[in-house]
Amino acid sequence: MSVKINTQNTDRTSPSDSRYAFIRLRVTGVRPTTDRIRGIDLVLKDGNQVVSEWSVEIPVPNLAPAEANPAFAKIASQLLVRLTGRVLVGRNMRFVSAMLRNELKRIGSDQRFKVICLSRLINVFSLRKEGHLRASQLTAQDLLMELVWIKKEVGHDRFEEALVEQLRYQSLPPNIALQDIQRLPDSPGVYYFYGDQRRLLYVGKSIQIRTRVLSHFSDDHRENREMEMSRQVCSIEFTECAGELSALLLEAQHVKQLRPLYNRRLRRLNQLYSVCWTGEPSHAPETVILSTDQPLKSEHLFGLFRNRINAEQALRKLSDKYALCLKVLGLERGKGCCFGYQLGRCHGACINQETRVAHAQRLRVALERLKVQAWPFPDTVVLTETNVKNGRSQSHLIQQWCYLGDASQPGSLESIVFDLDIYRLLNQYLKGQTVFSRWEKKGFQYHLTLPNSK
Repeated sequence: MSVKINTQNTDRTSPSDSRYAFIRLRVTGVRPTTDRIRGIDLVLKDGNQVVSEWSVEIPVPNLAPAEANPAFAKIASQLLVRLTGRVLVGRNMRFVSAMLRNELKRIGSDQRFKVICLSRLINVFSLRKEGHLRASQLTAQDLLMELVWIKKEVGHDRFEEALVEQLRYQSLPPNIALQDIQRLPDSPGVYYFYGDQRRLLYVGKSIQIRTRVLSHFSDDHRENREMEMSRQVCSIEFTECAGELSALLLEAQHVKQLRPLYNRRLRRLNQLYSVCWTGEPSHAPETVILSTDQPLKSEHLFGLFRNRINAEQALRKLSDKYALCLKVLGLERGKGCCFGYQLGRCHGACINQETRVAHAQRLRVALERLKVQAWPFPDTVVLTETNVKNGRSQSHLIQQWCYLGDASQPGSLESIVFDLDIYRLLNQYLKGQTVFSRWEKKGFQYHLTLPNSK
C-alpha cells in the first residue's frame, strides 16, 4: 500500500501561531528500525485553539523488521490527513519522528515532518519543573500544557527565537545547542562525542568535521545504534588536522587509547592471524598467531586477519577460485579425496592425480594478492601532510608500519605496536612511494623523508 499526502507547511506566521499536532506514541520498544507503533494520541491546535483530539490503538502482529503492519496501513491516511500542514510537538521528537518515518516507509510513504522537541526546549533553557513527568507518562494534553508552561517561564521573545532555531535545525539532538554545531570547523580533523559525566561515546574523523557531525544526526533514524548514541550526546569536541591522513591516524590512535563506547571497528587487538607458507610444495599453509606488541616480520605471511575463522575462510575462497585442494591446504582431514574433488573443484592433489609442484604453482598465484608487505624503507620515516588550501602541515613518525605519533611532539611518541588498521591505512598512502618522494592526492601534498634528512 502506498500513501502520498502533501505535508508541506506553507504557514508563514510566527512559530507560536503555527498549526500544531501534539503527539504521543505508544511503542513496542526503543529501536526505531525494528520496534513498532502500537498507539497514537493527538491533540490538534490552531493558534490558541484546540480543534480536535484523536486516539487510536494499533494491533502489532509478529512482523519482520521491513514488513508493513496492515493495521498501521489501515489508519495511515487518517493520520496523515490530521498531520498535514502541522508542526509536530512532543518529547523526544527525534525518536517519535524516526518511529513515524520508518513505519510510513514500510507502507511506501516517504513523509517528513517539521517538529518541535519539548525535551530540547527544556534543556536549552535549563528549566526544572517540580513533579516533572517522564515522556512515557505524559498524555498529548500534558504536552500541550508543557509548551504553554515553557513559554510562560522564558517569555515570548526568547520562546519565539528558540522555536525558530528548532524549526531551522530539525536534526539536532535534545542536549546539543546550535552554538555547539556552529563552532565546529568544516575542515579535516577528529571529533569526539561525550555523554553525561564526560563519558566518551564516540570518536570519528572527517575532512569536513561539521558536515560529518550533522550527518550523524540527520541519518540516525535509519540505524538504532546512531539513534541511541545521538540521544546520549551532551557535548562535542574536536581536534583539527592538516588533512585526511592525519585525521585517520589520530582517530585510530585515540580509539585504541580512549576506548569510546560506540567505536568497535578500530579497537586494539592483542594478536592477529595470518597464513604462513614457505612456498615449498611439500609444506601445507598454516594459520599462525602474531603478537601485535612488536614489529611484524612479514616473510612468508599472507593476509592479516582478526581471528582464525576469517583466515580459514580466506583460504576456502581461494580454494574455490583456483581449484585448490582442501586437504593440501590443511582445511580437511581424513582418508580419500577432499570434498572439493567430489564437486569438481579440485584437480586431485589429495589423491595424487595432480602433483604437489603443480598445485603449489597455483597456490603461489592465489596467495600473491594477500602477501603481507615488507616495510619498504631502511628505518623510521617521517611522513608530512600539507593542506594545499590553507598550508597547514603535520608530520608523522612511522617505523615498520607502526605509527609512533606526531614528529613535532617527541614527548608524546608511543612505543612500537603493530596495528592492523594503521598497516592498511599506510599501505594505501605509501604504495609505490620511496624515501625523499613527494606526491599529491585530493588537495593534499605528502613528503616522505628519513628523520635526519634535509
